[in-house]
Amino acid sequence: MARLVRGLALALALMAGPTIAPASAQQAIDVAPKTAPLNVTGAEVVAPNLAGTVWRGNRLWSITSSGTSDDWTVTFRSDGVLAYSYGDGRSFANGTWRQNNQVVMMETNGFFSVSIGTINGLVIYGEMRNMRGETGAFKFERIEAPRSPD
Repeated sequence: MARLVRGLALALALMAGPTIAPASAQQAIDVAPKTAPLNVTGAEVVAPNLAGTVWRGNRLWSITSSGTSDDWTVTFRSDGVLAYSYGDGRSFANGTWRQNNQVVMMETNGFFSVSIGTINGLVIYGEMRNMRGETGAFKFERIEAPRSPD
């Protein structure tokens, strides 16, 4: 229970926290959207449903943290499970995700790490924080079209 409470506190801190600094200019993840804008109908912004989609990208922990970068592939399963794998082949299905229109929240390993991102066309970009107090940024690009519902 305490880990859940700390994880929720991390999610809230991400939503209100400052923008993180990249480890170096060369490693910086460009979080500015480079895709077409979201579908807009009147004043309503409509983002695609992530269920059943697969995305690949990079997570960069800030220099004030570990300064490490890792490649990730994430699958937003329709049952709310976040499955992810690292570039070195390690894979896990111990995360969860929730979407509220263009905003997505992802947590892994019992809220050890929490990420808040914005969906912009075929790109999701955002910030993350973990239980060690490390902060970082991520950018994922869609690599597979949504699967049809079973």
